[in-house]
Amino acid sequence: MKLLKEWIDERVNGEDIDCFDFNEFNNLEKIDKRIGTLKKANWESRKITVVLKNLKNPKITESYFKGFIDKLEAFRKINHPNINRFHGLTRDSNGNYFSIWEHANDGNLRDYLKNKFNTLRWDDKIRMALDITRGLMCLHSKKVTHGNLHTYNVVVNNGIIMMTDLRLFKQVTEVTFENIAYVEPQYLHNSSYEQDIKSDIYSLGTLLWELSSERPPFSNYIQKAFSVAQIKKILLNGEREDPVENTPLKYLRLYQKCWQDDPNLRPEINEVYEILSQFNLLLDDKLLVYCNRPTPDSLQIFNSSLTTQQIIKHFNLNHGFLTGYNIRPSVQAVAVEDGELKMNLFKGQPIVYTCISSKENGNNTLDTCINFPVAEIIYNGDLLVSFLNYSDDEKKLHELYGDFFTRKFLAGGQLFIKDFNLATQTQKDILKFYLFCIYSSAKYSTEIQFSNLFTLNLLPRIETLDGEKLNTHEKLTIWMNNLYQKKMVDIISYINPIPISQIKCSTSSMDDILETFNDKQPGITNFEES
Repeated sequence: MKLLKEWIDERVNGEDIDCFDFNEFNNLEKIDKRIGTLKKANWESRKITVVLKNLKNPKITESYFKGFIDKLEAFRKINHPNINRFHGLTRDSNGNYFSIWEHANDGNLRDYLKNKFNTLRWDDKIRMALDITRGLMCLHSKKVTHGNLHTYNVVVNNGIIMMTDLRLFKQVTEVTFENIAYVEPQYLHNSSYEQDIKSDIYSLGTLLWELSSERPPFSNYIQKAFSVAQIKKILLNGEREDPVENTPLKYLRLYQKCWQDDPNLRPEINEVYEILSQFNLLLDDKLLVYCNRPTPDSLQIFNSSLTTQQIIKHFNLNHGFLTGYNIRPSVQAVAVEDGELKMNLFKGQPIVYTCISSKENGNNTLDTCINFPVAEIIYNGDLLVSFLNYSDDEKKLHELYGDFFTRKFLAGGQLFIKDFNLATQTQKDILKFYLFCIYSSAKYSTEIQFSNLFTLNLLPRIETLDGEKLNTHEKLTIWMNNLYQKKMVDIISYINPIPISQIKCSTSSMDDILETFNDKQPGITNFEES
């Protein structure tokens, strides 16, 4: 074991370490009061402004130092517009080593958002999100984990967003007020957890939220003098920041998917980039559907400022759909977008499907699904001429227009109770009563107290359609409140669907077609209705 500085001293004249003369840097100036060893300097020989960051000097093994050398080499080769450029090392007269980074003239993203508060438009925010995602794509393609991604480690240079503070060697993440909301929950739970690219995705989700709000996450708790330990407990209980009003719904769902507790449920960086890339087109065409906070005097599901076309576009109501575990919209629309849209709050009770078959359990029908409808949607629009005149073969017809088409939908949320049929009667009764209480509390805004000793660990497992485990009281409460109080809904049932081929061959109108099929639900291929 030797100090890092000693290892570097032995190798500094070799070809694997670029160490520049400290005298080449002048007009040194301390920047960023949070970090006393960060200095801005002019690099005379290159005619550029750089930042010198003091290297920590831990005791490390030779193999650990080899990893440090490998990272020096890898970082020096990275030349990407959205990654702060690393130039090498320098050593001052006291023998202290500094890493040399490109200087960003607009400072860090946290301060930039504060200075630009309420002036950034959504096209600005999407562009910034894409910049960050491009940088992360570059790192992940080289199998490099950032490991400390938050808005102080993202900088702005001439309006371009760049990631900085790439880690030259493994180190313990110091959890502070400034970064705790960005830290991988698995690491908060167990500090020996080794963070990886999925941890970066979690941090990216929080960063996307901060872009939407233009304020630090959980700043309300910090203002109330909560300790780091208290905020940590809140995060480990599954609480996340609330969506900000007027956030595009697809953007909201993207960052929520990124900050899932289970790393396996988070998307890959390429998927995040693909979704964000679609936003520019949607913004240009003004087709984004936004999240709006429900008001006490209104029971509207959607804000009245949204057009019929925007709602249809978001839910693909004028498309056919392909059946299976993941119901997905057809490639081509079947009906026009300017028809009649009716939406009403659903007045019935949750619908229970037992003995379901799904992608996960196959024919082992032990699971139960509960649909929580919030709204009933009916859309009547004329069939498109392009659909009616389509004359290619049957297979191609289904590839383009789907298997079924319907005009009536239920919007809401779905919960899956895993292995419910294997539970004891006592477990079933407790779970039914508990779900009823959580549902009633969220729907009717009533408060029901539960004992601190209450746990879900001894009851059948509860999951969402995308596999998120709602394994604590807090997580399930948040999910139910988002559904009934914030009206964050998806299509959960396609009612009385008609086969596409039957519509195509019919000489009468759709209203005269009598043969329809059983309702179709995402996540279920077969079921019994309770």
